[in-house]
Amino acid sequence: MTKTFTENDVVKYVYNELSDFKRAEFEKTLMYNAAMAEYVNEMIIMKETVDRVKKEPSDRVINNIMEYSKSFSLHVV
Repeated sequence: MTKTFTENDVVKYVYNELSDFKRAEFEKTLMYNAAMAEYVNEMIIMKETVDRVKKEPSDRVINNIMEYSKSFSLHVV
């Protein structure tokens, strides 16, 4: 019997969110389906690339925001 997996299953696999049973089924399928294994490997590489992306603004952006905020005068009440 062939088990079908969804895109959601692939994402859960990549993020290690499948149950132990479903993970074992998924990996068994990967052993016999080279195209799917290649696709999953590409998704893993993509996830690793995204994880390395800088997650904070550059100093230039922060300085621009600070300069912009200085253009507003606050009135003390």
